[in-house]
Amino acid sequence: DRAVALITASPEQLNARPVLILVLVLLLWLPAFAVQAADDSGISLEKVTLQLKWRHQFQFAGYYAAIKKGFYREAGLEVVLKEGTPGLSFTEEVVSGRADYGIDMPILLLERHKGKPIVVLAAVFQHSPEILIAREDSGIKSPQDIVGRRLELRPRGNIEIRTMFLNEGIQLKDIELIDHSWGIDNLINNKVDALAGYITDRPFLLEKQGIPYIVIQPLTYGIDFYGDCLFTSEREIKNHPERVKAFLEASLRGWDYAMKNPEEIINLILAEYNPELSREFLKFEAEAIRKLMLPKFIEIGHMNPGRWRHIADTYVRLGMLKPEYSLGGFIYDPAPEPDYSWLHRTLEITISALLLISISAIILLVFNKRLHNAVKERTAELSKVNKELVGEITGRKQVELELMDEKTFSDAVINSLPGIFYLYEFQDDGFHLVKWNKNHEMKTGYSAEELLHLSLLKNWFEGDELKRGAAVIEQMRRSGETSVELDLKKKDGAKTPYFLTGSFLKREGKEYFLGVGIDITERKQAEKELKRYREHLEELVRERTAELEDKTEKLEKSETSLRYLLEDVNESRSELEKANEKLKELDRLKSMFIASMSHELRTPLNSIIGFTGLILQGMAGEINTEQKDQLGRVYGSAKHLLELITDVIDISKIEAGKIEAYVEEFQLDKVIKEAISSLTTQVDNKGLYLETSISEEIKLTTDRRRFQQCILNYLSNAVKF
Repeated sequence: DRAVALITASPEQLNARPVLILVLVLLLWLPAFAVQAADDSGISLEKVTLQLKWRHQFQFAGYYAAIKKGFYREAGLEVVLKEGTPGLSFTEEVVSGRADYGIDMPILLLERHKGKPIVVLAAVFQHSPEILIAREDSGIKSPQDIVGRRLELRPRGNIEIRTMFLNEGIQLKDIELIDHSWGIDNLINNKVDALAGYITDRPFLLEKQGIPYIVIQPLTYGIDFYGDCLFTSEREIKNHPERVKAFLEASLRGWDYAMKNPEEIINLILAEYNPELSREFLKFEAEAIRKLMLPKFIEIGHMNPGRWRHIADTYVRLGMLKPEYSLGGFIYDPAPEPDYSWLHRTLEITISALLLISISAIILLVFNKRLHNAVKERTAELSKVNKELVGEITGRKQVELELMDEKTFSDAVINSLPGIFYLYEFQDDGFHLVKWNKNHEMKTGYSAEELLHLSLLKNWFEGDELKRGAAVIEQMRRSGETSVELDLKKKDGAKTPYFLTGSFLKREGKEYFLGVGIDITERKQAEKELKRYREHLEELVRERTAELEDKTEKLEKSETSLRYLLEDVNESRSELEKANEKLKELDRLKSMFIASMSHELRTPLNSIIGFTGLILQGMAGEINTEQKDQLGRVYGSAKHLLELITDVIDISKIEAGKIEAYVEEFQLDKVIKEAISSLTTQVDNKGLYLETSISEEIKLTTDRRRFQQCILNYLSNAVKF
């Protein structure tokens, strides 16, 4: 009050009381000294409440760490954690004052523009954890597959999921929406076809039930929002700016500690917060959260105003936010520009008095001091931003180097394939070649520049065949994978027959056709030669048949000609024996052809299996669940085809009398279980139930692989019929 009275006093009053000028300065600085002294003393802690989104789990590990390691206490705070409950409005809890801080998704931006005075402090998750999850046997693989199906959504939540649907042109009215049950029992029992949830826990729960699943992430369809965001109210920032700053810094310190010491925090959660959870679940959740936070590449809590604008623009495009939106006041500024308007008012009031020269000097001193502090804070902020940029650039460089190594490795594998390798990408006018190996250039005669613009249709079809080719491509596209014989068009117009194997894949919203091709010119020539021999043999049979008929007629006419007829028969028998020898020769050629063909097919198949296995093991970089599922199918199909080729070779050996048995002793139950494991998917898909009860003591001594093949044949027939 005295400071206000002094500022508003007249020059005469100031002249009468010059000593109060010093009092003004003391009054301006005394509160800061008093607060600092209280902080240093540690006598009392300010109590604040943090509203969590859900029950205690690793999702809030950073706040547990900040409490346990004393980071909040060092900041002069006592933090109380409130668990979330279904249907609770986290923004309402903070705005109403029932909580001082809260955690929520980027829906905070929409709540802000509804008039709620909230401010976002930090983005803990750099990517949203929200997903759609469905049983694998539901047939759901994309958002379009959910049209007309039953879907669990939170009534006023799951904004990223809703945004993904709108972005894909899917109307929510075309989906049977069911209020979220906050569990997975409905999905397990087929009461719903899919449900929304977090990638940090839903896949784990289904894996524990042994249920194969499909995950659909909004990120795959262009919706890349922040995840859990820490926020507070404008009231808290206005009344307690230092407390907000201290709380934020302590919280981020806690998250940094938690991500560096996950096992310690897991033990803390089980001991003090939620002993009902399993350690296995918390480890799964911790690893999933690490992938959402990217702590090695991005500073924890980092927020980019440009990305918030992108999120807001997405809301605008989908009609969820007005185009004239503003981010002003929404993103927390830890060092706002100081307000010095009161100094100007003081100078205007006292400018006419000579004594105010000294006052002006003092005010300028204070102003200079605060300006110095402001510059210091701004410099620290710029240093922090520069550090963030350096970290991001370093992370990106590291990622670029890793990608370069992976590309070099993958190119080496691709170029080692004996046939042609192709990767077509679906564009506006069809599939176009985007990657190939050196054999592809050599076999076609096209340059790399020419291949880059070559479409799948024109690469394999021409003229009147284009219409049929389009139908063939569409059929292969629907089936997902294919094995087909086509003629490869060369630049000089020549054609070469090829056996193609490949699969249609989806990655990051784009569609690809990936596969290899084997030149089957020699096989085609062998088939023509075999056909020519077959036709010649048929002609011989027809000729001899006609001769026999003629001689039989002559026999009926005259017994005298019987002797000559028998001689002719003997002659014919000799010729037939020769023909039989030719048949045996043809059979030998057939066996050679089968063995040669099997060898030629096994070589590229082994490359496909090996390359796919490397990708599935993560040696070529991380892959998401959908990619892992698609590659798993490619891997399984290739293994199955390899087994079929092995069977063909065995049949050929049996016919040639060269089959060999490898006798060994083994446990019967292990062989049976291995056979069953390879048929689990077929059994489940047909809704069958397969149970075994075999003693571990039973042992057999015979050819293990062929015995297992017998079991597989019996079981396969049982499943099919």
